[in-house]
Amino acid sequence: MSIVIDIKTQVFDDEDVAYRLFPGQGYRHFKAMKEHSVVFLDNPGIPIPGRNGYAKDDITLQAIARSEEKQPFMNAKGDNLAAELRQIDEKDFANFR
Repeated sequence: MSIVIDIKTQVFDDEDVAYRLFPGQGYRHFKAMKEHSVVFLDNPGIPIPGRNGYAKDDITLQAIARSEEKQPFMNAKGDNLAAELRQIDEKDFANFR
């Protein structure tokens, strides 16, 4: 009797691009992601990077800062979420560190 182990290995070459996505705290979005073949980004407002990664510019840095400020609101799911997110979108992040 022989043992067969299927490790479902995928080999990527230099032309392939792969992204690791997490289905949310407690895997709460896993079922929707699997059933509908969709993914949700953990960082609101930051798009999936282009083929060569993210642009190294002020717009990208501001999007990251804005996203980090939005993250606690997204997890809390407050009653005023839309207003709170709109307020963050209107905030100036030009000099944000």
